[in-house]
Amino acid sequence: MNAIVISEQAANSDEKYAEELKNWLGSHQVLLADFFSSPGAWKTTLLKQLYSLMKKAGLSAGVLEADYDSSHAISALRDLGYPTVRMLTPDGVHLDARMVYEGLNGFESSLQDELDIVFLENNGSLSRPVSLKTGAHAEILVFSIPEGEDKPLKYPASFQRADLLVVSKSDAAEHFHFNMDRFLAAVRVLNPNLPIIRYSSKTGEGLQEIADWIEARQRRLTNEKDSNSKNSKTE
Repeated sequence: MNAIVISEQAANSDEKYAEELKNWLGSHQVLLADFFSSPGAWKTTLLKQLYSLMKKAGLSAGVLEADYDSSHAISALRDLGYPTVRMLTPDGVHLDARMVYEGLNGFESSLQDELDIVFLENNGSLSRPVSLKTGAHAEILVFSIPEGEDKPLKYPASFQRADLLVVSKSDAAEHFHFNMDRFLAAVRVLNPNLPIIRYSSKTGEGLQEIADWIEARQRRLTNEKDSNSKNSKTE
């Protein structure tokens, strides 16, 4: 397992660099999917369950794991078969595109050529600055029912920036007296066209739908690259 130590530094909001990283990955037909959440939303569990579905779809995925001090999550993902890079981040430091690029260099060069998707399991926080970009093609917010239905009001920027909202632990809504209609209404005010998938690691609800959404984003990236290549040849 490769590990990269990320030095403590101020968050870099260089959007131009983030866009360059996104374009560079896109030119190699690699989708970068940024999974972010509060702690305990079960991002790692979701990634574990996505592994076989990605393989079934014919897609090779690796994981960049931003971690404060524990190797538990990355070990579980590596044991499944994911190529992994552990990014050792100081407590409270939010990832930016330059840090992500540093992490990507932790993959072996041969793996970089073989990957179709890189899952970035970001630090557990909904409070990162709006201007901070990781270079991701898809930002996936994993929200868990026990956090409470008021989170869109407390962290509106996280719901506004998301490309996909995964409502985790959906089977526990009744136990926490969670008002799903009120929650979804608040989300729609912030991000009217946001795709929302209810997910339960226990029942499997939503898992295939999440996998299909990720696959579609990767295929779209590949199609855009092929289309651009054809256009450049005809010019």
